[in-house]
Amino acid sequence: MNSVGHARHYLRVVLLGTQRRKNIEVIGQDVKGSDYQGLERFISSSLWDHHSLMDPVACDANTLFGDEKLAGLYID
Repeated sequence: MNSVGHARHYLRVVLLGTQRRKNIEVIGQDVKGSDYQGLERFISSSLWDHHSLMDPVACDANTLFGDEKLAGLYID
């Protein structure tokens, strides 16, 4: 499976997974047909531009909750 396939699996589990805690082992259990080693490689080694993901999230959060003094966005 290529990186795009792993990304689709990963995002589907993060957004729709049944488990509260997320780690590679739990993700592998939630995604039928996933490959632990491939997921581990995707999460630890894949290069991607986090700004293309986080910038729209920050803009949407600012629109919904924006307050320079009383609001903050913390993503873990």
